[in-house]
Amino acid sequence: MKQKTILTLMLMFALLVFPMASADVIIPTKTNVYFEQNGQAYNGNIEFTVKGYGYATGMPGDPDFNPDREPGTYAPEVVYSFSATYNNYGDEINENYYRNYVNIDYYELEGKTADGKTFIIKNIESIPTTCDDNYEERNCELRFNLDNATWSEAPEPQGFWSKIGCFFKRLFGGSC
Repeated sequence: MKQKTILTLMLMFALLVFPMASADVIIPTKTNVYFEQNGQAYNGNIEFTVKGYGYATGMPGDPDFNPDREPGTYAPEVVYSFSATYNNYGDEINENYYRNYVNIDYYELEGKTADGKTFIIKNIESIPTTCDDNYEERNCELRFNLDNATWSEAPEPQGFWSKIGCFFKRLFGGSC
């Protein structure tokens, strides 16, 4: 009996001196990705990166913890990002959307198609665009309209004659 009392007191002392750490829970998440253009499904390959802009809040209990900064009192910076490859309408990616200890003001998506065209979609309000939570696994969607993107063309391929022309331009002080 005396031994149980001593063990109980030791356990209580250990819990007081060394409190149990709380862990952040990451929920396994499946996300279906949909790109559309001109009202139609886009079925080409896209390598894309999503970036979340805002500020790091710090962790609760830290002296610099500040979850409620006033807009305009900080310059938003990238505090969250992930990259994935899209091959067809409805492709599935695995991204857990772990965004603890950050405040995100807006998202941007940068992408590159198989033919080398690049684009950006700015001021996205929410990533993922929808989710239905489940106890075992979350199911989400990302939907992007390429009609809202700002596009840049792929660079012109440099063939033999282009390289010769560039050589002579540089030779005479020009640039390519």
